[in-house]
Parts: sequence; C-alpha cells; structure tokens
Amino acid sequence: MNRLGLCSLFPFAVQIAFGQLEVPAKVILDGATSDKRQVLGLALPSSGTSGATMASDRTDATTFSTATGNNALAITLAPAPTSLLPGMRFTFLPSALSIGEATLNVNGLGAIPLRKNVNAQLDSADLRPGRPVDVVFDGLVFQVTSQLYPSCPPGYKAVGTTVCIEAVPRDSANWYAAVSTCVGEGKRMCGFTDWFQACLQADNIFSTVASYEWVDHAANSNNYAKLVGIGEVTQLPDCRDGSRQIPTVPHPYRCCYDR
Repeated sequence: MNRLGLCSLFPFAVQIAFGQLEVPAKVILDGATSDKRQVLGLALPSSGTSGATMASDRTDATTFSTATGNNALAITLAPAPTSLLPGMRFTFLPSALSIGEATLNVNGLGAIPLRKNVNAQLDSADLRPGRPVDVVFDGLVFQVTSQLYPSCPPGYKAVGTTVCIEAVPRDSANWYAAVSTCVGEGKRMCGFTDWFQACLQADNIFSTVASYEWVDHAANSNNYAKLVGIGEVTQLPDCRDGSRQIPTVPHPYRCCYDR
C-alpha cells in the first residue's frame, strides 16, 4: 500500500472523500521506494485526543513553551490540555528572571505553585531567561526536576544569579571585626557592587537601611573604609550615596554568600 486513504480502500467511489478511518490492524507501508512509503497531509494535533505527528514531536509543541511573567508564569501548549493530571511533564523557557515564589499557569487552567526539592519554594533568580526548566505535575504542585543553583541561606536574599546578601544588617562592629565575623561563617562581607545591586533590584533591601553600613571596598583615601546607604548631605537612606570612615568606628554591616 503506497498511501493510506479512502480512495485506495474503496476503489469504486466516484468522489474523493475525506474523513477519519480506524484500521483495527497493523498497517504496513511496503511501496518500492521511500517516497511511496509515507502518509502525507497530517496536520499538527488539534485536540487532546489527536495523534501526535512527527512534526509536533520534533518541535515539542505539545510539551514545550516560552513562559511569560517572572513570578506568575504562563505557558501555552498546542493542543491545549483540558485538565492537569498527575504525571504530566512540561518544559518551559523563562523570559524573565524570577524574584521569589513562583506559579505556573498552563493554558489558563489556573496558577499552580512551583516547588523544588519536594516542598521548597523557589528562590530569587532560580528561574533565568534562556535556561529551560523541566517540571512534572504531582497532583498538587509542579515539581521542578531540572538542576537549579543552590538556594540562599535562610535570612538572605539573592543578588542576581550568583550572590546572596543578608536581608537585614547586623549589629554595629568595626570594619575588621565585621570582615572576620563573615569569613568565620564561611561567607564574606558584602562588597560595594553587591550592596548597590541588592538595594536597587526589585526584591531589594532598601526598606531595611537605617544607617551607614560597612562594605568591603576601598574609599579612595588612606586609612578609610567605604560606607553606603545614607546620603552624605541629606542623611537619609539612599542606595546611590554613602561616605567613608576610619575602620575602627562601629557601623552595621551585611555578610554575603557566593552560591
């Protein structure tokens, strides 16, 4: 049989008819050449019960989509699933950096929480643009099965994709003691770049800034260290301003963690 169609099965039909035919047996295409051993004209699946074509399999149209949003993510699959069943697997490509707890909505079926390590909420920067994420629906939530970067320790916020900063400053200490304390915990005192980015990003630390804070950065002056967080003129919290001080004077500070 070269081609599967109603005309070949019903040679006495006077008109060409189109329809769906169920064949209760194996169909073997045994034409003499490869171009005669094929079924043509099959479109992409249009419903949840449609057979998947090779084209839909190669493009992952039924299981892959680019996600919109950064925390409330949404994807559109073709064909659209009518419901979510335990065991369903999807892959999506984030279009924005996540900034904490996230949900996934598949074809408008409702926002379902995303979880990692069984029951842990996603952390800031766990989802990144251009990095595919594999998930499986367990009946209640979407479990992330692909590899993510280590989470930030408790009490820390993500700064971009590689650094975590303490959400609130520590009690005042001189610069030397602050550096020593952070290193003793396997961390480091935050540098100016870490602090500046954490203060300006969406999930920021600005609301916790109440006074000057030490950072591990030179102050462009002999015998001084860098202070950040307060406007030198206004004396108000300011992400872009700071001052300098001799290292032996106590000030609050934050430790950072490289994940």
